[in-house]
Amino acid sequence: MIRGATAIWLSLLTAWAAAQEKPAPTLKIVKFPELVKAIESHRGRVVVVDFWANY
Repeated sequence: MIRGATAIWLSLLTAWAAAQEKPAPTLKIVKFPELVKAIESHRGRVVVVDFWANY
């Protein structure tokens, strides 16, 4: 159910982004210690943080 909702959300986000005439945002992969600095540098903007773990 969560995957389905995520897929719908991503498709809506993609459609909305395609309607905009702004360039796509850049993605940056950072390690955890760099995360605070990366978030602070984007203060006042939308920041998506996706946590992944390998066990």
